[in-house]
Amino acid sequence: MRRPRTPQHNTEPRPRDLRRRCERLLDDNGIVVPSPFDRHSLAAVVSRHRGRPVEVRDLPVPVRADQHSGVWVHTTTQDLIFVDPTRSPWEQDHITAHEVGHMLWNHEASDVDLGEILLPDLDMSVVRAMLGRHDFSTEQEREAEMMATVIIDRAARTPGAVPSAIDRVTSALSLDDV
Repeated sequence: MRRPRTPQHNTEPRPRDLRRRCERLLDDNGIVVPSPFDRHSLAAVVSRHRGRPVEVRDLPVPVRADQHSGVWVHTTTQDLIFVDPTRSPWEQDHITAHEVGHMLWNHEASDVDLGEILLPDLDMSVVRAMLGRHDFSTEQEREAEMMATVIIDRAARTPGAVPSAIDRVTSALSLDDV
């Protein structure tokens, strides 16, 4: 005789629900993802949405493979997204979209006065503090990661573009809500 299963109470949103929330956040705010994708064009779109400059810059210090490769710094006058320039172009795009996800969800940024950051001579204690945010198990990191996925997916869906393999499979299986 089998024992009845106890329902699992999971407070984490299902990936499909989180994806829908990301889609709705973009749509409700009129954020149109540039296609073809360009991280600097995305920054310009987000800049218009936030009403303040958003810039994407190279991370001015070398990072190890096990360290986080991007960070969003919110200053009194602008938002800066620092990306590891040694990563592949695809990774740099995804890192940028991830940091934009934090902005769009109104997560906490690394608050640093721009006067404290004299590029390229960043104080290493500030850099270590900024690079410490890399735990994808938190709700905020899941939201930012899903937003990055949605942004990159939207950029790939240009009118008249050849559908991706996942789009063809989704269409063939009639899984429009995936």
